[in-house]
Amino acid sequence: MEGDPESLPAAGRPSLRVLGRLSEDDVTKVLLVVTEDDVTWPDENRELDAYDVFTFIGIGRDERCLFDLFRSEPAQNQEPLEYSDQVHFGKVYTIVKRPCARCTLCRSCCTRSGAHSLCSHGSFAHLWCRPQRLGDVEVEGYHNGAGLTTRFSYDEIRTELTLIGRQYGITIPDGLNV
Repeated sequence: MEGDPESLPAAGRPSLRVLGRLSEDDVTKVLLVVTEDDVTWPDENRELDAYDVFTFIGIGRDERCLFDLFRSEPAQNQEPLEYSDQVHFGKVYTIVKRPCARCTLCRSCCTRSGAHSLCSHGSFAHLWCRPQRLGDVEVEGYHNGAGLTTRFSYDEIRTELTLIGRQYGITIPDGLNV
């Protein structure tokens, strides 16, 4: 909350604070405290977005897909901020690291357990994974299996689909596009 003593650094200027853990072994701690005076502004707009927060914390482009940034205000079913969402001084945010990226189609979290190459949230309709190549693509998505063979062999696909089916108690549909 603006004006809250916890959000004010010694200079009395509202700060942008980010709390979180960057690994599962880490404890929750303050990852970032920055005031408007600490930022070199490219123009007179003086606005920051979630992408800037990841940059300030040092989370690289290839790892950002594993992190969610949330407003630290109480809200039920709060959605994570998009990279382009504005962040505000005088507010506190929380960063959460997940073991897998979010679904490329609906932004749901992966609910698979154990080691896996393909992510799912309980069906075969939405499958996704982190790409092996570098570039602009953080996560590859496969709607109803389309495109899986560009990344995986048929044996790898069959193994992953069998494990997904077993975990969720579902059968592989005949019409899956692999």
